[in-house]
Amino acid sequence: MQGFSNSFLVFLYQIAFGGLLAVAGTPFHEIERAFYKSTAGVLYVIALLELWGESSLWMQGTLQASVWGTRLEIIFHLIFVLAFSCYMASLWMELPSFRARSFAISILTGLAGLMLSAHRFYHAPLLSLET
Repeated sequence: MQGFSNSFLVFLYQIAFGGLLAVAGTPFHEIERAFYKSTAGVLYVIALLELWGESSLWMQGTLQASVWGTRLEIIFHLIFVLAFSCYMASLWMELPSFRARSFAISILTGLAGLMLSAHRFYHAPLLSLET
């Protein structure tokens, strides 16, 4: 049962990160900002649910991974949610440089967190050919 909960949490993380990545492909100045607010709001709630689920599994001690890898993964997920929070706040402000930086940080930390999450599902070393 542990494999199902881990894979479901990674699925939620993929939705949040992939949706944010898909938003990057839309022309920001040609679409109303309400579209970005509503889309980012839904993706943000999904990211919060994933972080809550993964941190509760970690607190229970049921995650099956190395201690440093799991901690690093949760740290990257937390940074992703914090950067996503900054991006959400920037949608209501007129600070384009802050919006661009927070969006870029959330994309980069989201990718790193996804790579760390995916590493938990196979047994090859991190620097191997399979990886």
